[in-house]
Amino acid sequence: MDLSAICRLPVSKISTPDAVLAIWVNSAEPTATARVIEAWGFTGICEGFVWVKVAKSGKPHFGMGQTTRKDTESVWLAKRGKGLPRMDAGVAQSIISRRRIHSCKPHEAYSRLERLYGDVRRIELFSRRMRPGWTRWGNELLPPDSEPRLPFADGELFEELKMADDDDAALDSYRSWEVGIAAMRERHRNGGAS
Repeated sequence: MDLSAICRLPVSKISTPDAVLAIWVNSAEPTATARVIEAWGFTGICEGFVWVKVAKSGKPHFGMGQTTRKDTESVWLAKRGKGLPRMDAGVAQSIISRRRIHSCKPHEAYSRLERLYGDVRRIELFSRRMRPGWTRWGNELLPPDSEPRLPFADGELFEELKMADDDDAALDSYRSWEVGIAAMRERHRNGGAS
Protein backbone atom coordinates (compact mmCIF):
# COMPACT_ATOMS: atom_id res chain seq x y z
CA MET A 1 0.00 0.00 0.00
CA ASP A 2 1.23 3.46 -0.72
CA LEU A 3 1.31 6.21 1.91
CA SER A 4 -1.93 7.87 0.84
CA ALA A 5 -3.81 4.55 1.05
CA ILE A 6 -2.37 3.88 4.51
CA CYS A 7 -3.46 7.36 5.62
CA ARG A 8 -7.01 6.62 4.41
CA LEU A 9 -7.39 3.43 6.46
CA PRO A 10 -10.41 3.94 8.75
CA VAL A 11 -8.42 3.56 11.97
CA SER A 12 -10.61 6.12 13.73
CA LYS A 13 -13.56 3.73 13.30
CA ILE A 14 -11.85 1.00 15.34
CA SER A 15 -10.18 3.28 17.91
CA THR A 16 -11.83 4.30 21.15
CA PRO A 17 -12.19 8.05 21.80
CA ASP A 18 -9.29 7.81 24.28
CA ALA A 19 -6.57 5.63 22.79
CA VAL A 20 -2.83 5.29 22.23
CA LEU A 21 -1.11 4.50 18.94
CA ALA A 22 2.28 2.79 18.96
CA ILE A 23 3.83 2.98 15.49
CA TRP A 24 7.18 1.83 14.16
CA VAL A 25 8.92 4.76 12.52
CA ASN A 26 10.10 4.71 8.92
CA SER A 27 13.54 6.11 9.79
CA ALA A 28 14.27 6.99 6.17
CA GLU A 29 11.18 9.22 6.11
CA PRO A 30 9.93 10.11 9.62
CA THR A 31 7.66 12.82 8.22
CA ALA A 32 5.65 10.05 6.50
CA THR A 33 5.12 8.38 9.88
CA ALA A 34 3.97 11.71 11.34
CA ARG A 35 1.56 12.12 8.42
CA VAL A 36 -0.01 8.71 9.10
CA ILE A 37 -0.38 9.52 12.81
CA GLU A 38 -2.14 12.78 12.01
CA ALA A 39 -4.37 11.22 9.31
CA TRP A 40 -5.52 8.56 11.78
CA GLY A 41 -6.55 11.26 14.29
CA PHE A 42 -3.73 10.98 16.82
CA THR A 43 -1.56 13.78 18.28
CA GLY A 44 1.15 14.35 20.88
CA ILE A 45 3.94 12.31 19.31
CA CYS A 46 6.73 11.13 21.60
CA GLU A 47 9.37 8.44 21.39
CA GLY A 48 8.19 5.29 23.15
CA PHE A 49 10.84 2.66 22.52
CA VAL A 50 14.18 2.33 20.79
CA TRP A 51 15.07 -1.17 19.64
CA VAL A 52 18.83 -1.69 19.53
CA LYS A 53 19.31 -4.59 17.14
CA VAL A 54 22.14 -6.93 18.03
CA ALA A 55 23.77 -9.72 16.05
CA LYS A 56 24.46 -13.26 17.34
CA SER A 57 27.79 -11.94 18.62
CA GLY A 58 25.98 -9.47 20.88
CA LYS A 59 27.39 -6.50 18.96
CA PRO A 60 25.08 -3.98 17.28
CA HIS A 61 23.67 -5.21 13.97
CA PHE A 62 25.27 -3.36 11.05
CA GLY A 63 22.22 -2.36 9.02
CA MET A 64 21.59 -0.30 5.93
CA GLY A 65 21.12 3.43 5.65
CA GLN A 66 21.57 6.45 3.39
CA THR A 67 23.47 8.37 6.08
CA THR A 68 24.55 6.31 9.07
CA ARG A 69 24.17 2.53 9.08
CA LYS A 70 20.99 1.83 11.04
CA ASP A 71 21.20 -0.47 14.04
CA THR A 72 18.06 0.79 15.79
CA GLU A 73 14.35 1.20 15.15
CA SER A 74 12.02 3.49 17.06
CA VAL A 75 8.41 3.27 18.16
CA TRP A 76 6.55 6.53 18.50
CA LEU A 77 3.57 6.87 20.79
CA ALA A 78 0.68 9.22 20.04
CA LYS A 79 -2.66 9.72 21.69
CA ARG A 80 -6.25 10.18 20.70
CA GLY A 81 -8.42 12.14 23.12
CA LYS A 82 -6.93 11.78 26.60
CA GLY A 83 -4.82 8.79 25.62
CA LEU A 84 -4.49 5.97 28.17
CA PRO A 85 -3.21 6.14 31.73
CA ARG A 86 0.23 4.68 32.40
CA MET A 87 -0.25 1.51 34.45
CA ASP A 88 3.42 0.64 35.06
CA ALA A 89 6.06 3.31 35.68
CA GLY A 90 8.86 0.73 35.42
CA VAL A 91 8.72 0.24 31.63
CA ALA A 92 12.10 1.07 30.08
CA GLN A 93 12.55 2.74 26.70
CA SER A 94 15.51 0.73 25.36
CA ILE A 95 14.96 -2.74 23.95
CA ILE A 96 18.18 -4.62 23.28
CA SER A 97 17.31 -7.68 21.26
CA ARG A 98 18.53 -9.79 18.36
CA ARG A 99 17.37 -8.91 14.91
CA ARG A 100 14.84 -11.42 13.62
CA ILE A 101 13.39 -12.21 10.19
CA HIS A 102 12.41 -9.26 7.98
CA SER A 103 9.84 -6.95 9.60
CA CYS A 104 9.51 -9.17 12.69
CA LYS A 105 9.58 -6.91 15.73
CA PRO A 106 10.86 -7.97 19.17
CA HIS A 107 8.44 -9.62 21.59
CA GLU A 108 9.61 -7.15 24.24
CA ALA A 109 7.85 -4.30 22.40
CA TYR A 110 4.49 -6.05 22.76
CA SER A 111 5.01 -7.05 26.38
CA ARG A 112 6.15 -3.55 27.31
CA LEU A 113 3.08 -2.00 25.72
CA GLU A 114 0.94 -4.49 27.64
CA ARG A 115 2.65 -3.51 30.90
CA LEU A 116 2.56 0.20 30.10
CA TYR A 117 -1.18 0.39 29.41
CA GLY A 118 -2.58 -2.69 31.16
CA ASP A 119 -5.58 -4.74 30.08
CA VAL A 120 -7.03 -2.74 27.19
CA ARG A 121 -8.25 -3.66 23.70
CA ARG A 122 -5.31 -3.98 21.33
CA ILE A 123 -5.02 -4.39 17.58
CA GLU A 124 -1.92 -4.80 15.46
CA LEU A 125 -2.30 -3.44 11.95
CA PHE A 126 -0.41 -5.28 9.20
CA SER A 127 0.05 -8.20 11.58
CA ARG A 128 1.75 -11.38 10.45
CA ARG A 129 1.39 -13.50 13.59
CA MET A 130 -1.13 -14.05 16.35
CA ARG A 131 -0.35 -12.76 19.84
CA PRO A 132 -2.60 -13.51 22.83
CA GLY A 133 -4.61 -10.47 23.87
CA TRP A 134 -4.22 -8.74 20.51
CA THR A 135 -6.56 -8.59 17.53
CA ARG A 136 -4.61 -9.05 14.33
CA TRP A 137 -5.36 -7.36 11.06
CA GLY A 138 -3.62 -7.59 7.73
CA ASN A 139 -3.26 -9.44 4.48
CA GLU A 140 0.15 -11.03 5.20
CA LEU A 141 -0.75 -13.29 8.12
CA LEU A 142 1.51 -16.33 8.24
CA PRO A 143 0.32 -19.92 8.87
CA PRO A 144 -1.09 -21.13 11.17
CA ASP A 145 -2.68 -17.69 11.58
CA SER A 146 -3.51 -17.33 7.91
CA GLU A 147 -7.22 -16.49 8.13
CA PRO A 148 -7.51 -12.75 7.46
CA ARG A 149 -8.83 -10.77 10.37
CA LEU A 150 -10.55 -7.67 9.11
CA PRO A 151 -12.33 -5.28 11.48
CA PHE A 152 -13.96 -3.68 8.45
CA ALA A 153 -16.82 -4.95 6.29
CA ASP A 154 -15.64 -6.28 2.91
CA GLY A 155 -16.77 -3.22 0.95
CA GLU A 156 -15.90 -0.67 3.61
CA LEU A 157 -12.15 -0.88 3.07
CA PHE A 158 -12.64 -0.35 -0.65
CA GLU A 159 -14.76 2.74 0.00
CA GLU A 160 -12.05 4.18 2.24
CA LEU A 161 -9.21 3.42 -0.17
CA LYS A 162 -10.80 4.33 -3.47
CA MET A 163 -10.19 7.72 -4.94
CA ALA A 164 -10.97 9.30 -8.26
CA ASP A 165 -11.17 6.84 -11.14
CA ASP A 166 -8.00 8.32 -12.62
CA ASP A 167 -5.91 7.55 -9.49
CA ASP A 168 -4.20 4.40 -10.76
CA ALA A 169 -1.81 4.18 -7.78
CA ALA A 170 -4.65 4.08 -5.24
CA LEU A 171 -6.56 1.53 -7.31
CA ASP A 172 -3.45 -0.65 -7.70
CA SER A 173 -2.90 -0.40 -3.96
CA TYR A 174 -6.40 -1.61 -3.23
CA ARG A 175 -6.23 -4.37 -5.84
CA SER A 176 -2.97 -5.73 -4.40
CA TRP A 177 -4.59 -5.72 -0.97
CA GLU A 178 -7.71 -7.46 -2.32
CA VAL A 179 -5.61 -10.10 -4.14
CA GLY A 180 -3.61 -10.77 -0.96
CA ILE A 181 -6.79 -11.24 1.09
CA ALA A 182 -8.33 -13.55 -1.53
CA ALA A 183 -5.14 -15.66 -1.68
CA MET A 184 -5.04 -15.97 2.10
CA ARG A 185 -8.66 -17.01 2.31
CA GLU A 186 -8.02 -19.67 -0.36
CA ARG A 187 -4.95 -20.97 1.53
CA HIS A 188 -7.01 -21.12 4.71
CA ARG A 189 -9.77 -23.12 2.96
CA ASN A 190 -7.07 -25.53 1.69
CA GLY A 191 -5.71 -26.12 5.18
CA GLY A 192 -2.81 -23.70 4.84
CA ALA A 193 -1.41 -25.19 1.62
CA SER A 194 -0.39 -22.71 -1.07
